[in-house]
Amino acid sequence: MVVSTGSYIVNDTMMKLATAGLPPYEVLFLRGAAATLWGIPLLFMLGYASRSR
Repeated sequence: MVVSTGSYIVNDTMMKLATAGLPPYEVLFLRGAAATLWGIPLLFMLGYASRSR
């Protein structure tokens, strides 16, 4: 629970810093792209990629 809360705080802080220089929708798009780039390798490493069909 503590790690989850800490992750949220870090993510929220980074989003606020990023929206100071970029439009909000661009920041959301970049966050989604980063989540995809982190998530796809995790699917393969954990063996869930074969179950995705």
